[in-house]
Amino acid sequence: MTDATGSVDHGELNNTPMPSRSAMLCWLLGLIVFGTVGLSVLGLAGRYGWLSDLCNHFRFQYVLVLGVTTIGLVLLRSWRVGLVSLTGLTMNLALVAPLYVGASDSAELHPDAPRLRVMHFNVNTTNTNKDGVIGEILTSKPDIVFVQEVNDRWLSALEQGLKGYEQVVSAPRTDNFGIACYARVDDVGESYTNPLSIDSAHRFDPTDGIAQVPVIEVMGRFDGRPIALLSIHPVPPVSAEYHRARNATMRAAGEWAAGQDAPCIVVGDFNATPWSAAFVELADTGGLVNSQRGYGRAPTWPAGASSLGMIPIDHLLHRDELVTAERTVGAANGSDHRPLVVELGWGAED
Repeated sequence: MTDATGSVDHGELNNTPMPSRSAMLCWLLGLIVFGTVGLSVLGLAGRYGWLSDLCNHFRFQYVLVLGVTTIGLVLLRSWRVGLVSLTGLTMNLALVAPLYVGASDSAELHPDAPRLRVMHFNVNTTNTNKDGVIGEILTSKPDIVFVQEVNDRWLSALEQGLKGYEQVVSAPRTDNFGIACYARVDDVGESYTNPLSIDSAHRFDPTDGIAQVPVIEVMGRFDGRPIALLSIHPVPPVSAEYHRARNATMRAAGEWAAGQDAPCIVVGDFNATPWSAAFVELADTGGLVNSQRGYGRAPTWPAGASSLGMIPIDHLLHRDELVTAERTVGAANGSDHRPLVVELGWGAED
């Protein structure tokens, strides 16, 4: 206050109480909570816009952040904001938790049927560690491997290095959307018969020019039974135009799966996490099961980041006549993606 002469009483100003550390911490945690919950809710509208769709990719990270803030706010006895944090945590847990349950067990697999080992690897067009990538494929020993982001240099390296494999079909490009498929035909020093016999394979754009990126379709027989495989690599949804194109490819993949009389597989770099509306639509339309179910988050991109910062955008979905026997994520070997290897078998009831 001021005295009669108009001067300020500095002693009284100095006695003005400052916010406590706990109050400041509550304020900071509140900002984090409302920001994270806001992004979580915005992601639910992902089908309507590309920015909101991007918010879907980080559900696991939202769980970590909101788990910490909920504990912190409870300890600070900030009940109202703590309840908001707990609500957001519960919402995101409900989306993430299904990936950790429901893995197939041996009883669901046909006991005498062979396994089909499928590999998907986005190798990164600019990756110079071609020997490392080839070594990863040879070590994994897939019966069929789909390789994405290949150009002519990559095809040349793969042709020379993939001993025991032959090219099924390829569509090299100078951008990041070249694609190729190889089937295993031999195993040096060991007898080997591929359980997958290929009848036909071709590349095409299932969106009639909307996305302008190729997919690969392989038709064949697995253990004598018809099977169809589709490898896709939609564009990343980093703009409204790319979001529409990505969704067009995934919608077409779902319609392709729904139109198959034979059991089928859709595999690739989807540029979408399992929480994306486009991913859910693909699975629902095609009647497909996510092989990731029961194997947890299993992130694949970006490979150079901390595991906590990575997200799962490389996937394999299959019809329920097939059962996931094993699912692993390999080493990137210079790519920005980690490869995916899934071993499948016929269900015991089929």
